[in-house]
Amino acid sequence: MAPDTVATRLSDAGFPLAAVATYVTIAIEIGASIALIFGYRVLACCSLLAGFTLMTSLFFHQFWAVDAAQRTGQTINFLKNLSIIGGLWFVTRSTLETRSLARGIACSAEAAWAVRAGGAESSRPCMTRTGTSIALKSSGKSLAEKAAIQQY
Repeated sequence: MAPDTVATRLSDAGFPLAAVATYVTIAIEIGASIALIFGYRVLACCSLLAGFTLMTSLFFHQFWAVDAAQRTGQTINFLKNLSIIGGLWFVTRSTLETRSLARGIACSAEAAWAVRAGGAESSRPCMTRTGTSIALKSSGKSLAEKAAIQQY
């Protein structure tokens, strides 16, 4: 779609400075997509793109408010955008889980380093996932608590 057409649709919807908003939108879509591809600021890019896609769906693909001739096309576009939002949510969730796992591994390494150095285990509780069990690395937990957590 040409930028002039998009600017016309934005001005028809009541957006102020529609031409500027069109080019800002194009910059955000392209910039955030490229940043997401290269893994730069994944959470921010996913949030920005998901919010933008949600607003686009709600403002421009109102299948419930159009006539029967346009209803099918608008419904398809609305559902497509919901699928995109779901994919962005999946990427966000995967990124958060990876960070959580990386934190657990780093925490486990910190505890192992403290033991090798001759000191006690780290005082902060660290959880690491090993296969299907979770090991808690903390000197403050009793054996019964550690066993209960291991069975999880």
